[in-house]
Amino acid sequence: MEPKLSPYLVPGLPDATALQLFRCSAGLDLGFNLASKDLCDVESKIINNAKGLPLALKLAGGLLRKKPLLRQEWLGVVQALRRGWYANDSQGRLNGILSLSFDALHHVQQSMFLDVATVLRGEPKQLALRVWKKQQGACVQVWYEDLEQRNLVDPEATHVQMHDVLAALGQDMVLDKARNNSYQGSRVWYDQEMGKVEGYVERCPVEAACLTDMCDRGGVSMQQSDLSDVRILLLANMLPAINNQPWQCPGNLLWLRTTSSAILQTALNAHLPELCILQLEECSQLTALPEPFSQLTALQFLQVHHCSSLASLPQSLGQLTALEKLDLSWCKQLSTLPDSIGQLTTLQELRLSKCNQLSTLP
Repeated sequence: MEPKLSPYLVPGLPDATALQLFRCSAGLDLGFNLASKDLCDVESKIINNAKGLPLALKLAGGLLRKKPLLRQEWLGVVQALRRGWYANDSQGRLNGILSLSFDALHHVQQSMFLDVATVLRGEPKQLALRVWKKQQGACVQVWYEDLEQRNLVDPEATHVQMHDVLAALGQDMVLDKARNNSYQGSRVWYDQEMGKVEGYVERCPVEAACLTDMCDRGGVSMQQSDLSDVRILLLANMLPAINNQPWQCPGNLLWLRTTSSAILQTALNAHLPELCILQLEECSQLTALPEPFSQLTALQFLQVHHCSSLASLPQSLGQLTALEKLDLSWCKQLSTLPDSIGQLTTLQELRLSKCNQLSTLP
């Protein structure tokens, strides 16, 4: 008979450490005197109600970081933390403080937070910022830095990352019909642990979808109209099943990643004036990139990775007038580059790692 296992409860931080973490997150020096602001007792309540949870302390401090030292503001944080206090419910405390933090965000920041929680977690930060900038303007860099300062996303990572608990709570916001009808169905992702697609609701327009981990699970049935507004589409070797009809690539797509040459051809046949990121990965049967590329006038980042049979590139590649980065790494059969590559006047970075057959440049 196997012994019964009891959960191990990780002890909270000591009060002195908790105070230091809270103040650091709030942008306050440890020696700063709050007595003149009548906040000493409120700070003690925040530390007490956080119960030593590092994430709760960081979120509480991040929420107050740029706010004036007003008692009412700080008491609001105490109330949020008390949501799970009586049952000693750490999840309740985190839910309360995250809801308060989320509601305080600009609506663009809310959208960015939900993107990371559902479909963009682990993606390169610079690619995510490219898409957000294309959609919302140059100010997204400042808004993302504010999310970092609020400890809602990881400020140290080169890829967009957030705490597992925050990701789960963000996903719950998308799935929660009662609190966020406006987010319901807006993002679709594949949950590896559950083995199913999450977030899809029929007749709800999808803004972003990440289905890259379900290549052996078959397609997902969707309505064509639900995908008409999608801006981020990260797919594996499958096409969404659209009422048994041929899939049409949405015209306002900003980011497409796929391992399927069929999906690539569908995208190139469509008119995609806004597409700024295109990634083709591990398409081993592809020997040449299909035409035409010339219509992708907004494309800034083109990545063709681990396409082991790819031997040539089209001349129309030189018509990508906005292209800044071209990554052809691990295309081991690629032997030549088109002369038109010299026309890419905006190109800043060319990666040719492990292109062993390539001996000269045009």
